[in-house]
Amino acid sequence: MSPDMPYAGANSIYSSSCREAHSSLHEIADKTQRLQERIDENAEVERANTRSIAQQRQIEIQRQAAMLKHHTMQSIETYKEAQLKAAEQEKAFHQEVVRQQAERAKQLIDQQAAQMMSEIEARDQRRPKQGDWVPVPMAVGHPRDLAVSAGSLPPGTRESRRLPPESCGISDGRFPPCCIWCASFL
Repeated sequence: MSPDMPYAGANSIYSSSCREAHSSLHEIADKTQRLQERIDENAEVERANTRSIAQQRQIEIQRQAAMLKHHTMQSIETYKEAQLKAAEQEKAFHQEVVRQQAERAKQLIDQQAAQMMSEIEARDQRRPKQGDWVPVPMAVGHPRDLAVSAGSLPPGTRESRRLPPESCGISDGRFPPCCIWCASFL
């Protein structure tokens, strides 16, 4: 064995282990790079999946928001229609109440008018007809000197036989205490 030999053998052992280490570092770097590429690919796939899921969720949220908006609008319209219907019913009710009150007032007026007409007709029937009454001759002088008294006149002719206040000798329309008979005609 030569002295160079062990050295040469050691060198070869060292060089072979360096080569192996170098090749194993190279393999490790290659494996690391492949793993990094796979990680990047997986991350890109995950980002694409996440983006797709986020877009689907956004579409779903927009769809639900549109449904909620539509439902809300329908609820508002239904409420407005119900309020309008209730207001129309209340208006119709009040109009019916007013119509009934007006009808009752009209009936009352008609009844009062009929009653007044029947009273006028009854009074007209009690009065003598215009051709039937005979005017009482007007006497000059004090009313107590007149031959006709209020009691001797036929019913309904008292008003037509009134004497003017001037016939008592008073021009202002007042009667003296002695002339109660004249005052009874007013």
